[in-house]
Amino acid sequence: MLALGQVEDFGKIDAKDDELLKDCFEAHPGYAKIRANSRFLVLGRKGTGKTAICKHLDRERYDIFTRLRDFADYDWQRHESTTLGGRPSEGWKYLMWLNLAIMLLQDGSTPKSEASERLLDFVEATYGSLDVALNETFDNSRTLRLSRLTGGVGVGAWGIKAEGGAEFKPEDQPMGRLPFVIRHVNATLKKLVLLASNSTSTYNLLFDELDRDFRRGNEAYLRRLEGLVEAGLEIFRDVRGSGKKIQCRVFLRTDIFDVLKLPSMKNKIRTDHVVDLDWGRPEFRGTLRSLMEKRFRKALGNKAITWDDMFAVQLVGPLGRTTYEFILDHTLLRPRDVIQFCNGVLGCFKRRTGSSSAESKFSEEDLISARQEYGAYLYREFFDEAEEHFPDLSKYLEMLKAVPVQKFNPEHFDIAYSDWRAALTEGQSAAAILQHLYSLSIIGYRRADSKYSDERYCFRYMEPDAPFNGAASAFKVHEGIAAFLEQSRGRPT
Repeated sequence: MLALGQVEDFGKIDAKDDELLKDCFEAHPGYAKIRANSRFLVLGRKGTGKTAICKHLDRERYDIFTRLRDFADYDWQRHESTTLGGRPSEGWKYLMWLNLAIMLLQDGSTPKSEASERLLDFVEATYGSLDVALNETFDNSRTLRLSRLTGGVGVGAWGIKAEGGAEFKPEDQPMGRLPFVIRHVNATLKKLVLLASNSTSTYNLLFDELDRDFRRGNEAYLRRLEGLVEAGLEIFRDVRGSGKKIQCRVFLRTDIFDVLKLPSMKNKIRTDHVVDLDWGRPEFRGTLRSLMEKRFRKALGNKAITWDDMFAVQLVGPLGRTTYEFILDHTLLRPRDVIQFCNGVLGCFKRRTGSSSAESKFSEEDLISARQEYGAYLYREFFDEAEEHFPDLSKYLEMLKAVPVQKFNPEHFDIAYSDWRAALTEGQSAAAILQHLYSLSIIGYRRADSKYSDERYCFRYMEPDAPFNGAASAFKVHEGIAAFLEQSRGRPT
């Protein structure tokens, strides 16, 4: 068991670098919905644990097969060449059915059948092996061995018809010809995969790291993601009722989904097919505490330690908040925020006591001292997530810096706005800027029924469905960034 001063950290904020994730994953309510195969689209703000879920699913038990598709270095030009201006979803469906076919062929328990033999023959003849890299999917140097899907006798036996009801007879084609036959190829792959897959195995196909090319105004990027969401929905519906455990999961940032155009289907998808990784919802209550307790135990080598065991005090500051409440109030209720704050507290503890100290608990001083460094982290997080949406974000935050108190009236902001108005590139009004800041949870608005004895502010990260109230009597800067902006805990006057 390590002394507290010997602990390096309680994990990393990026799941790809987090060595503690494997042993400290928190199976929260959102994860349970994903495992239940009732939703295909997983939405969450940056840092809510989307990649952590992908990595955990990739380590599931022997009868669950997972293929994680990471699009950080994907060749989008090749991908988009498969649509020819048509439905972007067709290219995505080919990629999905191909990867599902490879998964079931790599499942040693898949019964040998004519359908599985056709899939194996097609994949190996087209790609050379079952080890198909993501960027090889639409490689124009390949020849599509379409005749191998049916043995060269057409696909009428599988119930696939071409236009006019004629039997579709695929012939070997250069990959560049795929757009002309892709709908029929997809229909054939779907039929064969559903026939060949083992009903006792689960196949997870996961799509992650889709935000790397997100740029404001990049219409090509938005159209390709719309095609992905549409394809995910179609395959979800194709599989439902088949008796097969096939799951295509799309992990996407909420702010990116919000700007997609999906006519006639977006609200239905949002209502019926989305898992929201919103740690502020009641069903998530307590899960961040549990997540950190696992990390405390793993880092210290003490399986019995609890949250309260880590702190020398139970209440912090003049408001008398518990240590858990104090830390959560500085976060956006995301796992990475709590990990980062606790790492900051650990750093303050080491600077105060030294690594060889016999002290074993964090003090109130450590908690309060951690706020400044954490505020700088949260400030950078806002930029990483939102600068593409709001190019003038740095100027918006400079306006907030000019407001001396954390809780302010609209008139306070109007004064700061007047000093910065000429520097804005987009000519936003003060009211519009306040709304943008609210959308990011940088500020909240004072509820109409609040009193000074019981002030209540609405923040979007706490109540994502609550609309902005531009007519509010006062606003409040988020606790996590207020100290960094050097604002005092004042009241609006």
